[in-house]
Amino acid sequence: MKHENNDDKETQDSINQQQDQNVDYKSIIIPDNVWVAWPNYSSMDPNSNLFALNQNYIPSSEKESQAAAGSQGGKKKRGRRPLRPFDPIKKKTEEKDKYWLRSFRSYMKFNYPNIESTLTDEEKDFWLDHLGGNGKPDKGNRFLSYGKKYKDYLFSHQTFVEQFQSWFSNYGQCELVKKCKPETDLWFVYYDYASKELYNYTPQKEKIPEQQLSEVENIEKTQEQILEEMMRFYMSMGWAYANFPLENQNKKML
Repeated sequence: MKHENNDDKETQDSINQQQDQNVDYKSIIIPDNVWVAWPNYSSMDPNSNLFALNQNYIPSSEKESQAAAGSQGGKKKRGRRPLRPFDPIKKKTEEKDKYWLRSFRSYMKFNYPNIESTLTDEEKDFWLDHLGGNGKPDKGNRFLSYGKKYKDYLFSHQTFVEQFQSWFSNYGQCELVKKCKPETDLWFVYYDYASKELYNYTPQKEKIPEQQLSEVENIEKTQEQILEEMMRFYMSMGWAYANFPLENQNKKML
């Protein structure tokens, strides 16, 4: 009996060890209330586990595209190429901007006192306005949506760019885990966009239509320039200077 009990124990230990080896640690999600305490998995650090995960991850849409290209002998499709052809899930740019900018704003509302002493008066005014009640896009506020104008406004301030890049490098991936699991299509869409485009975003200067330019910016030729052109025209036609109107001659001499 004692020998049989030992055999049962060894069998159970073997089963437990096999189960431990089959655990999918990638599916384990750390609770939301401890995300700030995570190690700083930097999106720019090649040694980061999540960085390696994203570098090796191939979205389902790209796999399908590669398979289709192989079956068609590499024949290219006609038409305009999509902006993000390998996005497995189609998400509007504004929707992704909203997620990241809202997350960062929430972080800064908590972290602002830690950087306040390092800011200039102008930078303090920006942050107090941005973190205040009217700083987020909403009805009746300065911006109505998380569109391009709102994003251009934020990224036109160097203090915002510096703080956003620092936050994303240190906490961006940890924050995204609260929304979705790593190595999923949704993860790829949000992280790939933020790390490649939003992180390096540069505001575009708005082009003002020519008809809206002020008279000062759209200066017309002066009377003196007009007279000089008229003189060159008469001379090119072989006319004598005397035939040129006397009134204009006097003005030219003055």
